[in-house]
Amino acid sequence: MIKFSESDIGIPKGLGPFYLPENDDVAYVSDGVFDGAPVASVFLDDEGDIQAFGAGDQGEGSDPRMVHYSHILQKNGHLGKLPRLPIEHWAVWDEEQSLWRVMPA
Repeated sequence: MIKFSESDIGIPKGLGPFYLPENDDVAYVSDGVFDGAPVASVFLDDEGDIQAFGAGDQGEGSDPRMVHYSHILQKNGHLGKLPRLPIEHWAVWDEEQSLWRVMPA
């Protein structure tokens, strides 16, 4: 049974707030995404920052780079389908189904 907090409107307790990046937001991207690789996964960290990774990115050995979200959105049209994410959740692009799959970290 899902428990809801008294102050929300149908949001399961512990899942809010939900967040959707805006064009002026800064995103942290892997080297692959910075170099033009398609975004394969997005993570919303505990501070509300968006991190974007390419399919082959391992996340080791390099520092993330900061870019405006609008720059990666322009090169990755499927980011337009990105749903609102709760804190500390992943969205993984399912190219075959043309949708984002959201899961907790």
